[in-house]
Order: sequence, then structure tokens, then C-alpha cells
Amino acid sequence: MTVPVDRRPPGAHCVEHLDGLTVVNQRQPGAAGTDRDPANIAPTVLYLLGAESRGINGQVYLVQGYEIKRLGDVGWDKEMTNDGPWEIATIAQRLPWELGPKTTPTPVPWPERPGR
Repeated sequence: MTVPVDRRPPGAHCVEHLDGLTVVNQRQPGAAGTDRDPANIAPTVLYLLGAESRGINGQVYLVQGYEIKRLGDVGWDKEMTNDGPWEIATIAQRLPWELGPKTTPTPVPWPERPGR
């Protein structure tokens, strides 16, 4: 399968429609042909959309540069239960205290570029 090359100027938003999946990225000046080129992601997206990957389900992949990583096992850290259906006000009151204080995602480091 051929992925069309985006002809927009560097920095323009790029929307590609790949077999019903919309991929939105932002072209970075000078990224074409380097490990930072968004085109490096397309082969992984196309593979995961294809029949060869039909046994892959419920996984999280990080694709950047020339690396593909699979998120390892993730477990539940804390739990909060209620006696009945949840109300937004109850969640707003309890969640920060019972499931916090760390409720922001851990930043994912950008890989070092070879030769730098």
C-alpha cells in the first residue's frame, strides 16, 4: 500500500485518511527524511489496521522516530467505590482525595537522537 506524500508547506497540519482512520499530525520544518518525519508512523498504523495484526488487541504502542515500543503491564493503583450510581458532584469531591494526589500523566521522554 502506498501512503501519499503530503504536499503542504512545512508546519501545515496534515490530515491523512488511511482505511477509515484519520491521522492528524503537524509537519515540522526540516523533519522530512529524518527520524522525526511523521511518515515514520504510517507503516505501523497500516500494519495495525491490516489482517496480519488481527490477534493484537488492547495494546498501547508508542511510535516515534525509528522506535516502536509496547506499553508493559499496567495495574490498578487505587480504587474508589460508591453505594449506588455515580453523581458528578460526588466524583468531583472524592476523586482528588481518594485516587490522588498524582492525577496527571507521567511525561514520556523523547528518545535521544543518534549522534547528538
